[in-house]
Amino acid sequence: MSTPPDNQRGLPPAFDFDQFLQNQAQELAIRREEIELKREEGYNNLTYAEKALDANLVDRQREREFQRGNNVRGAIVFCLFILLLAFGIGYALYLNKDVLVIELAKYIGLLFAGGVSGYSIRLIKEKKDDTK
Repeated sequence: MSTPPDNQRGLPPAFDFDQFLQNQAQELAIRREEIELKREEGYNNLTYAEKALDANLVDRQREREFQRGNNVRGAIVFCLFILLLAFGIGYALYLNKDVLVIELAKYIGLLFAGGVSGYSIRLIKEKKDDTK
């Protein structure tokens, strides 16, 4: 009576040590590739973050320059308005138009009161926004 092969008798096949080593070598090579890819991904993330920060810095700098320019232009317009008003009052006083000077003083007072109240309302809103 001849004996059947191992796989027909229900026994597990013999352990193939060479195949095991080949599988381990392949897994190690795959793991090295994964580690290299993760390293490259980390480097790419770092360079992207640096570029994003630089772009944000430039953007904020441009925003500040834009706001500064708006503030300067607003101050110039306001000063020209005040000079025009002063010349108007001086000319009205020169012509002895006291009623006109009184009316201009009332309008200046109303504009000043409106400006102060608007400024204070803005400050209150900014404080509320900062606490949020």
